[in-house]
Amino acid sequence: MDEKPGFGEIIASDIEIGDIVEWRTWNFRQDGWESHFGVVFEIKNSIIGNRLVSLSKVMPINAEAVEVELFTMNLRTISRSENHNQE
Repeated sequence: MDEKPGFGEIIASDIEIGDIVEWRTWNFRQDGWESHFGVVFEIKNSIIGNRLVSLSKVMPINAEAVEVELFTMNLRTISRSENHNQE
């Protein structure tokens, strides 16, 4: 039996530690999407709801300096890390 990649793992393979990423959340007060930016400092797979999913820990740039854990699928790469550019 073939082993399937975890949910979001294919997208996670394109994101590296140090990349600057964007994610969006819904702002109910403004009735619209709000962009957030941060630097990825950890990518891991975890079991959530009996399913293996890819999670990323991100340090926000334009907000309070408290790490956030997000589904990797919700991230969009804005700028590659220096290590990624050298390949």
